[in-house]
Amino acid sequence: HDSLRLTAALGAKTMLLCTYIKSAPDTPEKKSNLMKVIRDAQPLAGELGVAIALESPLPASELAEFVDALDSDVVGVYYDFGNAVYLGFDPLEEIPVLGSRIISVHVKDSLNNLGDSHLGKGRVDLDASMKALAAIGYDGWLVIETPGGDEADRGAEDRAGEETFHEGLLLDVFRGMVI
Repeated sequence: HDSLRLTAALGAKTMLLCTYIKSAPDTPEKKSNLMKVIRDAQPLAGELGVAIALESPLPASELAEFVDALDSDVVGVYYDFGNAVYLGFDPLEEIPVLGSRIISVHVKDSLNNLGDSHLGKGRVDLDASMKALAAIGYDGWLVIETPGGDEADRGAEDRAGEETFHEGLLLDVFRGMVI
């Protein structure tokens, strides 16, 4: 409840609820516990006007089933391209399954480890993934996640790739959207 109140106090409309590592809903008991926690938080989320967005290692079909079971207009999915690819999933297959349940997106790339690559340098097909989002009518936030380091640590090729991504793909696919 405190996290929802803080989210609202900051003026944000979406609270990320990350369900990885120890909190991963990978057993029936953990799924049941997560369901209870979210059901308990839903009334306050609705009252505050804050959506609860689940970022989860579950396959899209299981995550869609989980969100649907909550039967709530304040709970959805925080989708992450890089996490999906790292876990062996294909964003081009998952995005249509999750559809309107996606309420926020992490744009991240992964090669060998989770989020280890600058955009366009990993295994995520960014162009196709962005087009898949456009095909489901997604018009929400795109939060870009890249590895840390300062500009001096990155080569000109990395910077050029990110500039192309930022200036070309995002603008072409989401023309008129504020990002």
